[in-house]
Amino acid sequence: MATALCAAGCQVVVATLWQVDDDHAAEFARQMYDQLITYQNSIPTFIHAEAPRALRQAALAVRNAHARQPERWVAFVCPAR
Repeated sequence: MATALCAAGCQVVVATLWQVDDDHAAEFARQMYDQLITYQNSIPTFIHAEAPRALRQAALAVRNAHARQPERWVAFVCPAR
């Protein structure tokens, strides 16, 4: 699906490599959007290139909070266009 979204012209796609628990996905999304909002507030014009950086920061935050549960962060990817 990520490939189809990229082909359709989406600037940024965040996907998972396999099915993830809804609560884990919600926690990850909150972390990622918090990062994106931080970047957007510090950069006058939002740059789509910040999405992979936000994904990495979210993964690190979730990993730090749940070090023994890699299923909470390892499935999330931001495929290159």
